[in-house]
Amino acid sequence: AGTTLIWIHGLSMSLDYWEGIWQHFSAFRNVRIDVPGHGGSEPRLEGLELEQFGHDIIDLVKHLQLQRVVLLGHSLGGMIALSAALDLPELQGLVLLSTSSRVSGRARDNW
Repeated sequence: AGTTLIWIHGLSMSLDYWEGIWQHFSAFRNVRIDVPGHGGSEPRLEGLELEQFGHDIIDLVKHLQLQRVVLLGHSLGGMIALSAALDLPELQGLVLLSTSSRVSGRARDNW
């Protein structure tokens, strides 16, 4: 199986954020997601922590039985990608755009 690119958008966005970009990567399988509570995803009241979003990505990889994965994340999506990367043996690479490696206390309080 080839490499799958998983595209993860930023806060208050949707999978449409990547429109016009992901199509240039047709040599790969492309999976764009809506982060829970964004875009067309089902709203949820629990599991809105960054770590849970990372576990959601891991669960997706397992569900789709992916062998080779590159995570691409913008802003919040990059933080989710970093969280998932810690426990994702299928990971082949990370592409992070406008992403921080940590969440400040002020940002976490306002989340």
